[in-house]
Amino acid sequence: MPTHSSLLAYIVLVPLLGAAIIGLFGKRWSERLIGTVACGTIGISTILAFIAFFGQLLPLSGQAGQPRLLTQYLFTWIKVGTFQADFAYMLDPLSGIMVVFVTFVAFWIHVFATGYMHGEDGYYRFFAYLNLFMFSMLTLVLGDNLLMLFVGWEGVGLCSYLLIGYYYLKNFAGDAAKKAFVVNRIGDVGFGLGIMLVFKLFGSISFNPASATGSFLTKVAALPVDSFSFGLFFAGGVTCIAFLLFIGAAGKSAQIPLFVWLPDAMAGPTPVSALIHAATMVTAGVYMVTRTSQIYAKAPAAMFLVAFIGALTALFAATIGIAQWDIKKVLAYSTISQLGYMFLACGVGAWTLGIFHVFTHAFFKAQLFLGSGSVINGMHHEQDMRKMGNLRKYMPITWITMIASWLAIAGVPPFSGFFSKDGILFSALNTKALPEPWGKVLWAIGVFTALLTAVYMTRLMVMTFWGDERFRNHHDDHKQAEPHAGQVEGAREDAHAVTHAVTPHESPWSMTLPLIILAIGAVFAGFVGVPKAFHGADHFEQFLSPVVAKAPVYGSSSSIGVEPSRNATATDQGVESAAEAEANSGQELTLALVSAAIALLGIVMGWVWFNRKPLWQPPSILENKYYVDEIYDATVVNPIKAGSTFILWRFIDVTIIDGMVNQLGEVVRDMGSTLRTIQTGAARTYAAVIGIAGLVVIGYFGYSFIQMMFSK
Repeated sequence: MPTHSSLLAYIVLVPLLGAAIIGLFGKRWSERLIGTVACGTIGISTILAFIAFFGQLLPLSGQAGQPRLLTQYLFTWIKVGTFQADFAYMLDPLSGIMVVFVTFVAFWIHVFATGYMHGEDGYYRFFAYLNLFMFSMLTLVLGDNLLMLFVGWEGVGLCSYLLIGYYYLKNFAGDAAKKAFVVNRIGDVGFGLGIMLVFKLFGSISFNPASATGSFLTKVAALPVDSFSFGLFFAGGVTCIAFLLFIGAAGKSAQIPLFVWLPDAMAGPTPVSALIHAATMVTAGVYMVTRTSQIYAKAPAAMFLVAFIGALTALFAATIGIAQWDIKKVLAYSTISQLGYMFLACGVGAWTLGIFHVFTHAFFKAQLFLGSGSVINGMHHEQDMRKMGNLRKYMPITWITMIASWLAIAGVPPFSGFFSKDGILFSALNTKALPEPWGKVLWAIGVFTALLTAVYMTRLMVMTFWGDERFRNHHDDHKQAEPHAGQVEGAREDAHAVTHAVTPHESPWSMTLPLIILAIGAVFAGFVGVPKAFHGADHFEQFLSPVVAKAPVYGSSSSIGVEPSRNATATDQGVESAAEAEANSGQELTLALVSAAIALLGIVMGWVWFNRKPLWQPPSILENKYYVDEIYDATVVNPIKAGSTFILWRFIDVTIIDGMVNQLGEVVRDMGSTLRTIQTGAARTYAAVIGIAGLVVIGYFGYSFIQMMFSK
């Protein structure tokens, strides 16, 4: 039986309390008090999360008799007929890992934001939104059913709209916020339909086996595996559910074709970019797919779709990232690419490795975004890398900490990104969940993407921290200007412009301390998942394996003969001999060397090329992002606008609806005009009319009386 914990509600509700307090009273408070409340509430949630995870969850045995599961039931939220959704929280190995690093990383992002947002109009509003975002994200992670997850899902969508559009007086910030909101709603339609279909087929939407309705995942696990048919996407079965849920995941986690909102989301302040694009909102889709992995294990066609879209997105975004000049845009496309890796892992059945990459990515990508924010702050809010160079001389802490995250995302051992990325590539090559030779094809795409990742991240570092100082004459032509509310980061340099050359500076301790902490995570976080091939115990996969599905073998119609994990031995379920395990380890070591060599090759290529030609002009098709936004505008946005303008508005609304109402009004007006002619105001006329009317009435009754007499 699961163990009850009263901490779970406090983990979620404390940030909500902070958002309410700051939102109601923060306008009259000092920045220090606002920052203290905002960081304090997230700090409390972090401490409670660590206590619940390390003090309550880990001590449980994890065996069948005492599963690692903490629950907290608050009340029955909705009960209609056989449908029931409880307002309850659940902490198991999957949500436990998520809640620990989400709160930890978010806390340091909050600390960074206290320094970065100093002097901004709406300082209290920003932190109220940030705390509300954390409440929504924690609801998403800890909710014990799909409807609770969906509430948090929609909450982070709303808060991202508010945070991306924080500089609301700038049109492009508002447009970016609306774009994020609308694109996510497209995905959410699929997600909502998937939830409905889950209840229709299984009579439950709960993850918790101890809930009143039981866990629908347990019922899914007893089903046979669907055939590999794309027609099942629309057949209303398990494969259809998996397809609909993935539509939602593609929107939230910015996968093709719903990735277009994420680069534009850079219009928000940099701490928002770090929070949304590192450990929280964009990884929600990966979390949801992993949480429902039992469904995907029964839907091989859906798994293929997830893997293919993930690999394609990873490659597509990497090719764009190599051609961007805005330091935050490079990191935005890097995020899309890394999310593609995570879905590649889920699609080949390596769900634990997908979450492992979420875990390592949270540290190095949050650090990179915050590091870019430190650069922007030190460069007087300049984001164009063409106007940077040699900043290591002026910003040594930012430079050193970003080196750690650069090597981590490039996949250089022993930094954290190496272990998670290498595991994904190994699993893709050896997967038995997909038909041949797709595993090898996806592995090749992943390897080439890893090379591009090392190249474009080296480009970012070289253009920013090495080479010539290209910022010397940047602000010479600027006039001094006063700041005004609603300025965005790329437009705020006018507030700091001077009539002489810019001198970059290191950021204050409130910004550099989070960089140091997250850089340490970027270096060491991967060691919790060192596989047995490297003489490790892979605690991460062993811890998560009881709560995720086993990867199916393609062509199998049942759960018999599941694919072994990369750490399987002769004693693991009897599926692999000692000789096979040794060969498996040897292959992984070989592939790890290949991955490390590719990462180093990419770094060398980027270092040599961009040191020689830092302002190398990339192909226009890459710089313009394959013209995807323009294609969407031409094929989707503009036709919808035109249809809304000429059909819905001018024809249906104005011509038909307004026309009918206006025509009715004209008829009444004409009748009134006709009747008005008899209202002369002359008493003699009124008397005559009354007399005539009286004669008519008397005549009518007289005629009726005569008729009655003659009828007798």
